Amino acid sequence: MAKEGCLVSSVPCHRTMKMKRRTANYAPNSWDYYSISSPQKKYETLKISKCYKEMKSNIRSQLIYKESQLPAKLNLVDMLQRLGVAYHFSEEIKHVLEEMVINNAKATLNNDFASLALLFRLMRENCHEVSQDILSTIMNGNVQNDIEALLSLYGASFLTFEGEKLSDEPRVFSTKQLNQLKKTCMDQKLKGQMEHALEVPLHWRVPRLDTRWYIEQCQGNQNVNPVLTKFAKLEYNRVQLVHQGELSKLTRWWIELGLREKVPFARDRLIESFFYATGIAPEPHNTYCREVLTKLAVLIVTLDDVYDIYGTLDELLLFTEVIQRWDEVEATERLPEYMRALYGVMFNTTKETASYVLAKHGWDASPILIKAWQDACVSFLTEAKWYKNGYKAKFEEYLENGWVSSTAPLLLTHAFIVLGDKTTAQALNLQIKYPRLVQSCAMIFRLTNDCATHHAELERGDSPSAIACYMQEQLCTEQQARKAIEKLIVETWTKINDDSLGHGRHALPRPLINASVNLARMSHCLYNGGDGIGAPGQRMKGLVKSLLLDSISMD
Repeated sequence: MAKEGCLVSSVPCHRTMKMKRRTANYAPNSWDYYSISSPQKKYETLKISKCYKEMKSNIRSQLIYKESQLPAKLNLVDMLQRLGVAYHFSEEIKHVLEEMVINNAKATLNNDFASLALLFRLMRENCHEVSQDILSTIMNGNVQNDIEALLSLYGASFLTFEGEKLSDEPRVFSTKQLNQLKKTCMDQKLKGQMEHALEVPLHWRVPRLDTRWYIEQCQGNQNVNPVLTKFAKLEYNRVQLVHQGELSKLTRWWIELGLREKVPFARDRLIESFFYATGIAPEPHNTYCREVLTKLAVLIVTLDDVYDIYGTLDELLLFTEVIQRWDEVEATERLPEYMRALYGVMFNTTKETASYVLAKHGWDASPILIKAWQDACVSFLTEAKWYKNGYKAKFEEYLENGWVSSTAPLLLTHAFIVLGDKTTAQALNLQIKYPRLVQSCAMIFRLTNDCATHHAELERGDSPSAIACYMQEQLCTEQQARKAIEKLIVETWTKINDDSLGHGRHALPRPLINASVNLARMSHCLYNGGDGIGAPGQRMKGLVKSLLLDSISMD
């Protein structure tokens, strides 16, 4: 393990400018860790009152009420999902959707195009078979000026599968119409809904973050049962209290760990890392998964700075070799002090995770966890070699390495091990290859990251992005490259849909699917309009406060 003490005094002279450049280009930590780790008020479990139980019973009665009209039932299911409380009524929702005969439903809804599109989206979201013919029916209807129907169609259009005949038409059609109507819409709330939808489609949004926005939208809406809104607020605050307790524990771990002092050149991103972990596995019972993912993410940020900026090529070769051997004694003897400190935390975190899995599931997950670290470091080293040797990678070559260097496979492997069991891990062959779903979600991570950080990487002189590789290979403009990558993102999402929602074709357990898809969604959140990890600004800080720190008023 690394020796105690700060590394600043032993920084070699040839690195001084690199450290200054890092400081100039990346936002420092702006969170008060001590106030978070030692909150003034104790975090207490929200008391589930009799009123809470009565509200839950009231909502369940609405779901199972036989006389409800089909549009009302569809809207209720949609609201439960978007308000973040659907898991309380999973059996009832399953029963409602399984009872639907699509042909009868289409006949019942007739020219209610908004409900038809909602029917398609809900069936796909819940893994029920439904034909794209519904989308064709809607586009052939008179919906050009129907904002509600267009919003519903737009949301549904992002749930197409790979190879389906209607891949782009519903999305292109609804996008064009909504953009035109947005210019003339005088209803500010409706205009806000259009802007929200067009910024990032619902299917690509982080569910828990969107829940807060949707609760606010339901405020004062006469068409929304106030019992449902109040229940959603209580549930949001209850889950937030769980997350706050976890964040308090992790900030104490981070302070006591002392890695910030031993690797002072690296970015400090614990709060953003927990935010990221919460987006991937938000459910209250997934506490340990969030803890593991947070520790991994904060180590990944540090590791990224070592490979991208601080480490010499000789040091990186040595570090990667030590990772391949995974020997604690050898690391202590051979590595520079700052690398020993980082490796020690990686080693101990992996050991702790493996011990947890052994105690809970009775098997040794160490080989799979170690391999995930090894794969990530090899991909980091590949990019470092390209940059330091002046090698210009081909676009496909870059992407083949880039989905691994995104570290999504590393994160999801740990999530799978913690959320799953021995049978699941063996079935996935994680020691041999990563499932296509993991690869696709990792590709979304890589592409969204590169779109957001392209200019900053050019200024820093870091290794090239997907945009730079595409421009070089195709001899095109940045705008053309961005359009090509946006198209690739849409195509990759059809693969994700196929592997996560395709009825009866894929055997991944639902918790693992949800974690993978949520990682892809978090990528859109983190890199929408900027680098939410490298240079988190006010937008990112607002999202963190909204998700983790500020409760919803019950007034």
